[in-house]
Amino acid sequence: LQYRTSPAPHLFPVSTLKLTASLDRKPLLQQGRVILATSDRKLQVLGDADLQVATTTELPAAATAGPWGVGNRVLVETGQKQLLCLDLANDLKVLWTIDTGGHSVAGSPLAVDDRLLVAFDNGRVLVVNLADGTTGRSVDLGQPLALGPRTYGKKILVTSIDGTLYRIESLLAAPAADASGGE
Repeated sequence: LQYRTSPAPHLFPVSTLKLTASLDRKPLLQQGRVILATSDRKLQVLGDADLQVATTTELPAAATAGPWGVGNRVLVETGQKQLLCLDLANDLKVLWTIDTGGHSVAGSPLAVDDRLLVAFDNGRVLVVNLADGTTGRSVDLGQPLALGPRTYGKKILVTSIDGTLYRIESLLAAPAADASGGE
């Protein structure tokens, strides 16, 4: 919308976008761009100036969670089977994919330095190298999770479906011979 004063003060539509498919997920605003996951298995990036489709990529299945932004990357879960990391700066090129084992990502993954903490609804929390998608330590909390990792001071917490908070920052520490993962 644009504010115009002539002939009388009014709001004027500058640009419109007609989507060819409905939205599956809530739009993401990342680095001044709008990212849409549509029901026709597409991820679309809208230009920041005119909100027209600037880039589109086909997803392997419908988006079932996300999209989430981490710097110049976009994460999206597809078909409750894969977590994809796409490069926002390179026409949504897929950088890596992780098999989710049929479980959904529970809330937004948390970026900590060059790693991601990803929580799954089955209670598993996984450390992922953001650069290449290699997986590191993980812990199974034995309780379905409702929310992804959140920081609280120096603590990192996940929440189970019954409201229990689990501290998981130990997953980021260097592994010890007898480390169990979470607390």
